[in-house]
Amino acid sequence: MGGKTKERVPCYATTARPDLAKEMGFFGAKVPLIWGPHAGDVGMRKNVEALTEWREKVGPDFPLMVDCYMALDAQYTAELCKRLDDAGLGIKWLEECIMPDDYVAHKKLADRMEGQGTGTYFATGEHEYTRWGYTQLIEAGVGLLQPDVMWMGGPTEFIKIVALASAHGVPVVPHGCGVYGYFMAMAFNECPLAEFMIMSENADSIDPNFGNVFVEEPLPVDGYITLPDKPGWGLELNVSEANGQLVRPHPHDPNDPHHKAPGPQPEGFGLNAAGAHLTPKL
Repeated sequence: MGGKTKERVPCYATTARPDLAKEMGFFGAKVPLIWGPHAGDVGMRKNVEALTEWREKVGPDFPLMVDCYMALDAQYTAELCKRLDDAGLGIKWLEECIMPDDYVAHKKLADRMEGQGTGTYFATGEHEYTRWGYTQLIEAGVGLLQPDVMWMGGPTEFIKIVALASAHGVPVVPHGCGVYGYFMAMAFNECPLAEFMIMSENADSIDPNFGNVFVEEPLPVDGYITLPDKPGWGLELNVSEANGQLVRPHPHDPNDPHHKAPGPQPEGFGLNAAGAHLTPKL
């Protein structure tokens, strides 16, 4: 993919405790929006009050982001953005406010936010999987893209989306997905930081995103991830931990008649004596 663009990857934390994330050294924190349109004006006011409390706890310069997880509509989001701006909260981005495939609503919201003169990014993309869908998001006016390299099937499409975003001057921040997202942020200048998910129950410790699946999963130190210089994704399956949990559905016995080697291949298929693949005869 071109090698490192950074020696280490700065991370923001997705967490319920941005104050603790700041103490841990992260470069920002994303919190969930608690109330949606169903809660009416009271819920809207409570949202502003809750985010005001976090701003007061982390100070004016620590980036705060809000994850809305497809729960809002364009009208509600635009009004929320205006009230947050009026309160001087300096929210960095509002994430995935509306349903991901409603491109008409994305366009309406982007136009409303631009008209309001907000400095808050309209961010989305984790539930989009191809360059064609991302083209529609860019055309709708989305200001920050968040592809998930695991959900979209790997780095091949991710690379194309970064190139597309770069051509349109749209920044990219990989969504979640642990070490795979860190490698994407490492590989591209267009990805200024990565997301780290705080998994601990009280949001007070840094734990591996994949639990005990891997040996020495890279974890942030003072807000930075340093990736190993190993082949591939640099991950090693924690076999010793998995041995007691992963059980074959059937025992593997080479003498079992059900495990016989495959018989002769049809003429024109398989390998020749030199081990080269044969072309099927048509």
